[in-house]
Amino acid sequence: MMKKRKLTGICLAVCMMGAVMTACSAREQTENGSLASMEEEGAQYIDGIAEEPGNGRENGETASGDKSQIADGQGVESGSGGSDGTAGSREEDPASASPEAENDFPAELLKDTYLNGPETCPDVTFVPDGPVTAEGGRFLLSAVEGGDAWRYDEFETLKRYMHGEWYRVPIITGRCGNTSYYNVPADEPETMDIEWQWLYGELPPGIYCLEKDVFPVNVLDADYEDMDEKTAALEEAGKHVCAPFVIHGEPDIQMEVWDVTPTGLKLQFTHMPDKGQVTTEYSFGSWYELEQYTEGEWKTVPVYAEVQYAWKDLAYNIPAKGSQVLEIDWEWLYGSLEEGAYRIHKKIYSEKDASRDLSMYTAFWVEKCREEE
Repeated sequence: MMKKRKLTGICLAVCMMGAVMTACSAREQTENGSLASMEEEGAQYIDGIAEEPGNGRENGETASGDKSQIADGQGVESGSGGSDGTAGSREEDPASASPEAENDFPAELLKDTYLNGPETCPDVTFVPDGPVTAEGGRFLLSAVEGGDAWRYDEFETLKRYMHGEWYRVPIITGRCGNTSYYNVPADEPETMDIEWQWLYGELPPGIYCLEKDVFPVNVLDADYEDMDEKTAALEEAGKHVCAPFVIHGEPDIQMEVWDVTPTGLKLQFTHMPDKGQVTTEYSFGSWYELEQYTEGEWKTVPVYAEVQYAWKDLAYNIPAKGSQVLEIDWEWLYGSLEEGAYRIHKKIYSEKDASRDLSMYTAFWVEKCREEE
């Protein structure tokens, strides 16, 4: 159970609904028609998948004897800033503060400006307490003795690191409530058992962090004329703390998506870091499927009834080092998606057993672009 030290006083009503992972993009959309028109364009588009610039078919065998280039050096990137080692002011890395924590978090990210930069609270530490699973984990929250006094609320934000950026994990349900504030203890850490499967679903393999907002006590206790003034003061003075962790799975591959629009996205497969030596190679084909979270479950998005299509027998290798990056445009198959929570379903295959497919999912949020008035 979560141990809390409740502070009596003012509460705020808060509602959390579907978070935007990547929303409207300004990039120009490529117009695609039927499968026949894609074949006429040559190798640029294969079943709605367009290769990244420079990813021609010169390296790596395909199932049909063709070759597909591996995007070398496109593995997980460190975030912007923090590379000079001056981003944070904590005396110890967040991921190493708990000796019991099983942590293989990429060392290059520990100085990332989001995790340990000017917007993080230097007086508060938030870390995993032991291994974190796809359904949840135990975390420790504490303040340094002699530092400023801080308080926290009962909400958390889960983010995932993909293609050099931190994205909110899409919420598949909502929650509302009155938010009370609790003191961040300095004498002993606050133990928090947090389950998120009901809110986010089961997390796929990937690099994550759990974020909590903290607020200075003197700002919370100040006198304000109205709630708007108080809210503005909290937004200005509030900080966040992040507990980073890695989720492993079978297969131990991270499927990342970014540049999400109503008609497509970019997709990348990367082996997870530092979990033993990679001995198994994987590949995937051109097939994919979209699902939408509606009425409490994931449902397959229907394709155009009049579309005649077939998936080409191609195999793309996932290298042990580096990544395979593809661009998917589904307008020819699904049209333009409405706003909502979706996930893309891909199947990958192990070199040890090519007859067995392993399903992978990554959720994302689609937000329609508003036309300028």
